Parts: sequence; structure tokens; C-alpha cells
Amino acid sequence: NLAVSGTGTKSVGGSFSILSGGTLSVLNGTLNPTSSAKVITGGGSNTLSVASGATINVRATTFAGQYANFGTVNLASGSIAAYFAVGSTISNAFTYSNLSLTPTSTATFSLAGTTTITGVLTVASGGTLTTTASNYTLNVGSVVFTTGGSGPAGIIANASTINITGTSGTLFTIPGCSSTCITAGTSTVNLTGNGSATINSTGITFYNLTSSGTSTKSLGSGVTLASGGTLSVINGIFDPGLADVIMSGSNTLSVSNAQINVAASTFAGDYGTPTTVTLGSGSIVNYDGGTSTIDHTQSYVNLSTSGTGTFSLNGTTTATGNVTIGSGTTLDVTSSNYALNVGGTWSNYGTFTARSGTVTFNTTATNIMSGTTTFYNLTISGNPKEVDFPAGNTTTVTNTFTANGTSGNLINLYSTSSGTQWTFAPNGTASVSYVAVRDGACAGTVSYITQSNLTNNGNNGQCWVDTTPPTVPGTPTTITTSPTTTTVLTFTWTASTDSSDGLATPPYTVQYSTDNTFTTNTQTTASTNSFTTPSL
Repeated sequence: NLAVSGTGTKSVGGSFSILSGGTLSVLNGTLNPTSSAKVITGGGSNTLSVASGATINVRATTFAGQYANFGTVNLASGSIAAYFAVGSTISNAFTYSNLSLTPTSTATFSLAGTTTITGVLTVASGGTLTTTASNYTLNVGSVVFTTGGSGPAGIIANASTINITGTSGTLFTIPGCSSTCITAGTSTVNLTGNGSATINSTGITFYNLTSSGTSTKSLGSGVTLASGGTLSVINGIFDPGLADVIMSGSNTLSVSNAQINVAASTFAGDYGTPTTVTLGSGSIVNYDGGTSTIDHTQSYVNLSTSGTGTFSLNGTTTATGNVTIGSGTTLDVTSSNYALNVGGTWSNYGTFTARSGTVTFNTTATNIMSGTTTFYNLTISGNPKEVDFPAGNTTTVTNTFTANGTSGNLINLYSTSSGTQWTFAPNGTASVSYVAVRDGACAGTVSYITQSNLTNNGNNGQCWVDTTPPTVPGTPTTITTSPTTTTVLTFTWTASTDSSDGLATPPYTVQYSTDNTFTTNTQTTASTNSFTTPSL
């Protein structure tokens, strides 16, 4: 057994062996063979163990060329393996904690197969790591490129997948080489780490960039997608912040079960002009850049605002899922009164500026509302359907409220909390038919809502009364003969046909008076829909 436990560098000036069954342990400092010829050989059943904080240097072109015939290699978390030789091949026989590629001059290092580095890959000035034409996969926590006299460092990614597993900090630290650090080829960089991290420190070019880990991945600087590449966000939150993703006509943006933030004043300001934008199931587009425009050409599933400021529609906008107005923000339909179609929940924690616009709940899915909102026009379409109004809050419609179901396919207007009333204030006109209402209170300014075929499911206010009018008796016919010359007058009226209200069957009560103020009047009955006065 040989243990290196002191600090500093212990240089290997000549080859030596570890007897069979023995262990070479690097517990501290650096073990440094001074050349590729200084080989440390095991007996096949040996162990090479490098502890946290310790470093072993590899000056041969392969790891096994420097540390030969070790049966087990354990590189503990926090340890470093450093390759130096031009033309080195990086062993994939074990998992690295931290890997450093530090050439003495310009050098290319090649993967030998799928390689895993749980910590940091450092590519020093003049060094280039290639995944080779075999397109080996590289799994690495984060990547650091350093600068110096041997020129820029870099990775040639070919068509490989590079999985970035880091969960915090900066995933690509790129001083000095900017967008040339990665030769993207047709590779995919996949951010798999489940934690909030900054993607890059300066500009960088990817082909495909995928964000699949949880939490937030933020840009530290702008990135560019090479022609034909795709930005895929399939988990967590992708946040450009003050940077942007430069995409053009040949690129694709795809989002599913994840959120992308828009911090620029427009959607294109953060994501360019890709040929295809696919906002899939569970996707959220969150505008959080302060005063900005919501791009109506996008097919939103879920749409939200956050931060502060006013977010303005620039055309008829549709969200097949939820719309959320964040606290401190305003959603404005603008003076153009653009329409907003909502398929899912309506959550208003900020301000909705309705102007003269129309909000339509336009699917058969249940709409759940929260917050206090004033609409100009509110339309509920799609039936059968349920809309759950916010319990304990008031929903106001200043112009027209429309909710028209059909026989057998009712629109249900319920509370978000059964048994707790929601308050409705339709201060304009209403077109309501074939609806069922439960827990519906009425604002004090509303005496009734014009409706037909209402189903009262209980705990409702006075305005939710079926106002389908009965067929009442018609107005008496106009008298054409002057009462000054005729002392007997006959009045007739149209008989009612509404037997349910008892108006179709005589007798009728008739009141008549000889003075135009009806101060003195006589009441009698008529057995038909006609009445003749006595002589006046």
C-alpha cells in the first residue's frame, strides 16, 4: 500500500509497482508522474483511490498508460483527474468527479465512450475535447473554459448528446472564447439538473438546447441556436432574463409541461423568429418583463403575467388553458378592445383593464375563477359547461353578459366553494338561457337578470328568478268614439293562452273610472275578454 497524504505535489520520477492486493491512495495534494514514461503498475487486483480534494495527473495519452493494471479506480467526490498529453483519449472505465484537460500547448482530447463527470469539466486554454465521429455521450455537472497563451478552449460536440447535470451555479463558464467555445455540429445539450442554475456566463452557440430539469434555468448572456436547431423546454422554467435566444426561420421552439418566461417587451425579443413555435400540453408562457406586448399570434395553452407593469394584448388572444394575472400586474385589452378567449381557469390577482373588450370562456371544460374582476362583455359558450365563480368575491359585467345553453346541455354557474355564495353584478344587459345556478348572490344594484329556462339549484339571490314572461292579457283596444258623445263604451283585449299562470280562464277583474286621474274608480268582473261600461 502506498498513501500520499501530505499537501503539495508528490512527483513520480520513476516507474514503480503496487503489489497484488495493495492500494495506491492519494489522500491529499497532487500525485504527479513527471512524464508518460513514469508508469505506476498494479497487479490487477489493486485499487487506485483518490480522495476529495486530491489530484492525480495523467501525462500518458491514456489513463491506463499511466496507471496500469488497476482492477478498481475510485475517484471520490471532490477529487480531480488531470490529463495533459496531446492526443489523449479520456477513459470511460470509471466515473470522474472533476476532470481537467490542461495541455502544455494546443491539444485535442477524445472521448473513448460514454463518459460521466459528476462535477466540473475544465478545458484549459489550447485544449479541445471532441466527442469524436462516434458521437459519444458526455454527462457532466458543469463546464469551465479557461483562457491563456495557447488560444481558446473548446468542445467539438459533433452529433452527440451532452447532459449537463449541475443543479446550481453557472453551467457553462466561458471567458474569452464566447460563441466559439462549442462547435455545435448537430448535437443536443440537455440541462437535466434538478435545481436553479445559470446556463452561461457569456454568449454561446448550441444546435439543440433542451431544458429537462426542474426549477429555473436562466441565461447569463445571449445564446444562439444554429440553423435547424431546436430549443425544447420540457420541465421546470426557462428564463432568458435580460438576455435572449437568437432563433431564426429554420429553428423550432417547443414547450411542454414547462414554463418559459418572456422578459423582453415582445415575445420575439426573447425568442427571435423561429419557423415553428409549439406550445404543448401543460406549457405556460409567463410575461414578466414589465411593460410589454402579449403576442396574439402564439397558440397559448396557459398564459400568465408576473412581476410588475402593464401587459397589453395586440390582437385577439386565445389560451386553451388558464389565464393568470399576477399580483402587481395589469392585463390590458387596449383601446383596440381586443378579445380574449379562455379555456381553463381565470385567476385575477392583479388588475384586468376590460375597456370595451370581450372575454369568452369558449370550451366545454370547467372554468374556475378567482379574484374580483370587472368585465365589459363576458360570454360563456360551449355546453354542457360549468363555470365556478369566486366564492366571497364579486364578478361585475358592465355591458353584456351572455350564457346560453341548450335543452339538456345546461351551463352551470356555481361557486368555487359549495355553500358559499358568489356575488354577481351584471350592470348592463343579459342574454341568459338554459342555465343552472347555485350559491349565486346578487349585487345590491341588480333586482333581476333577464333569463329563460333557469334551473335554480339553491342558495341564490333574488336576481336569479326565472323571468320567462307569461302570456298576459293584451292591452285593451283603443276607444275610437269620443266619450263626450257616447255614454256606453266597450273594451276588448286579447285573451291569455298561459294556463300555467291562471290567466287564460275568466273571470277578469276590471277597473274603470270617469276621471283621468283614476281618483274615483269602480271595480267589477268580466266573464269574457270584453267589457261594456254602463251608461256614463
